[in-house]
Amino acid sequence: SSNMYGFLSNEYKLRRLDSDTDIPYIYDVVSEAVSAPRTKVGIITHESTKLKGRYADFLKTRESQKFEPPVILPSDRLEITTDDERIVLYYIIRNSVRKVSKDMVRTWLYTDEIFEVNIDNAFDLLSSVGGGSVVDDTLELGIDLFRKYSANAQSLLAGLKEYVDQHRRLASDMFMKLWNANTLDTITLLFICYIVDERIESFGDRWMAEGQIKNIQQWEIKHSLDSTLSSNYGTSLQFLIQNNLVHESSWTSYGNPREYSLYPSIRNLLFNCPKGIQEALQTIKDKHYQDQELPF
Repeated sequence: SSNMYGFLSNEYKLRRLDSDTDIPYIYDVVSEAVSAPRTKVGIITHESTKLKGRYADFLKTRESQKFEPPVILPSDRLEITTDDERIVLYYIIRNSVRKVSKDMVRTWLYTDEIFEVNIDNAFDLLSSVGGGSVVDDTLELGIDLFRKYSANAQSLLAGLKEYVDQHRRLASDMFMKLWNANTLDTITLLFICYIVDERIESFGDRWMAEGQIKNIQQWEIKHSLDSTLSSNYGTSLQFLIQNNLVHESSWTSYGNPREYSLYPSIRNLLFNCPKGIQEALQTIKDKHYQDQELPF
């Protein structure tokens, strides 16, 4: 071994190769083990001197392997300057992927409810560092840069997460803010009743709106309600869109949204509706109750 200093005796005492007292001990142990004939003292002394000299030379030239800790890259010292880059890079490092498509990032942003991120800008800037590229809407980081980031993943994620959190706005928080401020009008409240009762999470727009309206009409009949909501579906959907309670989830061949879906946080809130909200929604439905019986 390049780090050997000597031998451990049976008493676990270190016997060194440069010690005048330890060398004779080592000689005796080895001689006894191999049944070697005894050698003259002069020869032993001469060989011991040579051994100590060679051992001293060896120690001078020996190169012990040194531990080199990984280089820690604080997130504020990365070669990036925008939140767009930081947030997309957070996704890349967290998922340990070198290639990522815009659709993958877009889905993650919707799922985690992260807003105001320009994916095109992030891909353009990240591809300009360390040999990266963008092909067919897919970003590929340079291999050396990716390994550099991966080796420091824990420290980088901690710093980058701060920027992600600054752009995260939960739809459930927005809904409760609107609810507590009593800013939800009757039409919107009826729409919430429909969502809660039928556990609806996606809503058609454009030509798909017709099917959604028919579904609402069936709900109105089932609960003996007037046609307030089905007659104002477009208005209620626009309110959800404008307040970031839903996101685009399907598009036409021309890239126009044809369907919207609830963000995860508000979906979980409404599908597990608190008792106080349920009671208030029932009051709204009672106000729009319509007797379906025909007069005689």
